[in-house]
Amino acid sequence: MRTVVITGGTEGIGRGFARTRLGCGDRVVTVGTDKAEAESGASFLHDRTREVLAR
Repeated sequence: MRTVVITGGTEGIGRGFARTRLGCGDRVVTVGTDKAEAESGASFLHDRTREVLAR
């Protein structure tokens, strides 16, 4: 298992890449600038996400 940090991972290509890496069993940290997008991204990844921090 790897830990992957994805900037811009709350939407678009970054969100898709986060889902792919989660599917491979990696730990994923996504970073974005918009709280609403972060919450939306967490919802999209909800089946594989353990913790969400949005500020």
